[in-house]
Amino acid sequence: MLGVFLRLSFCQLPDNLSLDHPAWADLLRRIEIDPPDIAVLNEMPFGPWIANGDTFDPALATASVEEHERALPVLLNMSTPVLSSRPVSGPRKLSNEAFLIADGRYQPIHQKHFFPQEPGFFETPGSLRNVPASISSNTAV
Repeated sequence: MLGVFLRLSFCQLPDNLSLDHPAWADLLRRIEIDPPDIAVLNEMPFGPWIANGDTFDPALATASVEEHERALPVLLNMSTPVLSSRPVSGPRKLSNEAFLIADGRYQPIHQKHFFPQEPGFFETPGSLRNVPASISSNTAV
C-alpha cells in the first residue's frame, strides 16, 4: 500500500517582519513556484517580538497586534493553507493564538497556556498583566 505524502513548507522568518519585508516577498515567490500543501510560519511572525523583555511594553504589544492585523487579509487570500500564530487580546492579557487559514477561512486551533519565563521568551501571565484596553484584535475573521 502506498503512503500519503504531505508537502510542508517550514520557515523561520526574521523578527519585525512586515508585508514589505524582502523575506516575506521571497517566501510568497517560493510558494508560488513550488506550492506546498501547507505553509508553517514561525510563532507570531509579524511585527516586533513582544517577549524579549521581562516587562510588558504596551507600545510593542500594540505594534505586534497591528502588524498581524495588517497581515491577516493577505494570509486569508493565499492559495496555500497557512499554520501560524498571532497575538490576540483578552480582557486583561494578550494570548498567543495558533491558527489555520485555509480556503479563505480563519480557524483558531490553540491558545497558549504555558508561558515560559526565560531570556527571549518572557511570556508569563504576570508579564502581560494590565494590558491597556486600546490593544485589541478587531479583525473579523
